[in-house]
Amino acid sequence: MQLELERTYNAGYQFEAVISGGVCSVCESSLDRYQFEVVSSAAATYTIKAIAQTTTRQSDDTCLDADKAMTIDSKGNVSPIDCW
Repeated sequence: MQLELERTYNAGYQFEAVISGGVCSVCESSLDRYQFEVVSSAAATYTIKAIAQTTTRQSDDTCLDADKAMTIDSKGNVSPIDCW
């Protein structure tokens, strides 16, 4: 998802081209494993959030924090570090 956002950058990111309703259109992840969000605070920054789902016990991954989410931002910062 991050690579696609960077590839299509043109004075701003086109989030709707890669994610809709929590579903990533360019990811190989199963729909029942993660729900995705893209949060943007400006045209040039973003944070991708993948929320582990309980239906497949993805949320049981020991690297996850209490919010059961992994994030990566436009500068490459990741959280929680143990998941990456």
